[in-house]
Amino acid sequence: MSYSNIDAAINDFFEPIAGIANKIVFFNVPVAGADLKLILLWLVGAGVFLVAMFALYLFAPEIKSEIKSDVKKYVQALKNK
Repeated sequence: MSYSNIDAAINDFFEPIAGIANKIVFFNVPVAGADLKLILLWLVGAGVFLVAMFALYLFAPEIKSEIKSDVKKYVQALKNK
C-alpha cells in the first residue's frame, strides 16, 4: 500500500467530519448589521469572562477566600471517592 492510498483513505474518512465542524465553528452570526464568525464571538466572550473572574479573584478578598474554600472542598471530595 502506498502513502498516496493511505493519504486518500484518511482524507476520505475525515472530510465529512471536517466539513461539519467547519460549518459549526465558522457559522456567521449577524451582529449590528455585520456578519461575525461564531468562533470570534465565543473567544471574545471567553476572554471577557476570564478577565472578569481573575479581576474579582485578585481584587476582592472575600470572593478569593470563598473560591479557595470551594476548591478545597472539591479536592477533598475527589480524594474521598
